[in-house]
Amino acid sequence: MLSKNRAAQSCFRFASQLLATRGQKASTTKLPITLLEDIEHLGLQGQQVVVSHGYARNFLYPRQLAAPVPTKPRDRHQKVSQRNEPEGSAAASEDLQAILSMLTSQPVVMKCSIDADGVLSGQVNSAAISAAIRQQMNIDLAPQLISIPEPFTELGQHHAMLQMTLPDGSRPLLQIHLTEP
Repeated sequence: MLSKNRAAQSCFRFASQLLATRGQKASTTKLPITLLEDIEHLGLQGQQVVVSHGYARNFLYPRQLAAPVPTKPRDRHQKVSQRNEPEGSAAASEDLQAILSMLTSQPVVMKCSIDADGVLSGQVNSAAISAAIRQQMNIDLAPQLISIPEPFTELGQHHAMLQMTLPDGSRPLLQIHLTEP
């Protein structure tokens, strides 16, 4: 079992790496995305396609039809982070893999109240997801590391992406299940 302190240190280190690797905003009008569902005339689930920023931001992300494709960190930042890693980084890497395995293999189940119309009374945002992960999995994950295009407003299955890049260049995807109490 992972210690809370070690898990928190790993999350903090990767949060700081995230802040260090963020680059400037895209200057192009096209954006690569990964489809979370089959979309007619666009592609199949899991396929990476290129669409305009507005189409992704205004249509695909709010409907949970797509997720952003992770960008690779710039070489300069990657070399700096490799030099600054402590000697026990192998153990920390194993801990991070165990944490990521727990986060991606189990859905986060959140019980939300609904109004008379069957719509959520409030919104589910990154902070609420972080609190649910802390309660269910005993992992203290900063809300800034959880990326959702917009707060969830409907019951059902949703996806949230973690703001960290894995060695293979991908980003972990969380499964969020919103249910009635």
